[in-house]
Amino acid sequence: SVDNLLNCLGGKNIAQVTAGVKVSLAPKEDGKVNITETIYMERQAPAPAGRRADIPVVSKSYQSYDIGSKFDATASIGAHGGILVDFQFSQSTCRNISSSDEAPANTVNRQWSGAAYLKAGEPAIVGATQNDETAAFLVLCADIKDR
Repeated sequence: SVDNLLNCLGGKNIAQVTAGVKVSLAPKEDGKVNITETIYMERQAPAPAGRRADIPVVSKSYQSYDIGSKFDATASIGAHGGILVDFQFSQSTCRNISSSDEAPANTVNRQWSGAAYLKAGEPAIVGATQNDETAAFLVLCADIKDR
């Protein structure tokens, strides 16, 4: 649960929100959000073979990285005030972007899709992934607002 996740963090400042999306939907309507940011990093071109080392390299190039999030959802109100949410979420991020070498940036792509029956106003974990260094959770929350 979300409460258990927060308790595991123990108040340590080690968690990071990497994306946040808010969508208002009428019953059985679709909602979509697409957020894209392009980062340009300067790259030094390597010196051509045989070039004197004391002459500075003047050739530059820029590498672009598209990062962002996409969230699609359809919601309907079920019995007893529950909310059925069909969703698709994808996220692309970059790590360790360096302008000092020719290595490409480390990219992270996550995709989750499914359906969840949520209690109004209560967040729920609907997706998770983990590797050696990080854990990522997809948390959804839906609520019913009066008109």
